[in-house]
Amino acid sequence: MDLGVLLFALLLGLGANLFCMGACLPVLAPYVMGKARKSKGITGGARLGAWFTLGRLPLYLALGAAVALTGRGIMEGAALHATIAMRLALGAVLIAYGAVAAFGLKAPGPCAVLFRGNAFAVAAGFLVGSVACPPLAILLAELFLGGDPAAALAAVFVFWAASSVLTLAAAAASGGAAEAINRRWEKGRLREVSGWVLIMVGILQIWMVAMIFA
Repeated sequence: MDLGVLLFALLLGLGANLFCMGACLPVLAPYVMGKARKSKGITGGARLGAWFTLGRLPLYLALGAAVALTGRGIMEGAALHATIAMRLALGAVLIAYGAVAAFGLKAPGPCAVLFRGNAFAVAAGFLVGSVACPPLAILLAELFLGGDPAAALAAVFVFWAASSVLTLAAAAASGGAAEAINRRWEKGRLREVSGWVLIMVGILQIWMVAMIFA
């Protein structure tokens, strides 16, 4: 295995931290703060952040393998359509989850499974992972030239781990902030506010897709 490719992936991942945090934080921070309890704080935020970042990994691995095996096809029209569909799904999921949190509703049927435990964090991480990431695109182009699926999977894994550092730190900080806020606000107030933020982020995701076809 070419260690140069792994080093390249590591450096790209570290350099992508600010971009990844910018893409993830509007979803991750309100989610963590809405879920936080006084007893969890920083550790609880870090745990939810870990589940969220784990959700990005299957998509990244699939992209790496697809590029190494099929080449440019994954970079063309089919990929664009999949990205649009995932962005719409992200918007719908955020609006639904935000409404449950903001209005204190009971999640219906299938949504109850998605919204329970860590499932939402993983699903949201997977969908946010579909947001176009220029450093990842550079890595995928390099992997296409190499054409080695095993090396591609290893490189994408290294990129994912390196690019998750600031996102995990931000999740932990969000948990700590929520702990402090919950001491001052009435019970459930932070969850309600976080729900409204997620609703607005979800609407923005759908609006961004609409602008593509405008």
